[in-house]
Amino acid sequence: MKSKTLREIDASYTAPQFGYKSLQDYYDHVTVTKDINKMSIPVVGLSSMDDPMMPGKDLPLEEASREDSNFAFVITKRGGHLGFLEGWMPRMKRNHYMEKVVGQFVKAVRIHSETLAF
Repeated sequence: MKSKTLREIDASYTAPQFGYKSLQDYYDHVTVTKDINKMSIPVVGLSSMDDPMMPGKDLPLEEASREDSNFAFVITKRGGHLGFLEGWMPRMKRNHYMEKVVGQFVKAVRIHSETLAF
């Protein structure tokens, strides 16, 4: 309850709650960075520069931009972490930007599947 940062919360609660030996052990296990170029199928990641859990400055953009990478990022300026709710009154509309992005991505993969090398 005395934690003041997300890192402190992860160290005192999240990591121990899920059985990790340390904060670094937890972060090493949950990051996609080390596996980003092992993906053999197209994968899209949706994030925002202001994401409190994984700020834009920490995204593995260099790894994703390698020519042999199957990982593509969609990065918005703002948006948060889990919702990407859309519209003026998102609670009423219940539209999610993520659903649109994923739908467009799947459609593009289907259309271009014969030219993609999996």
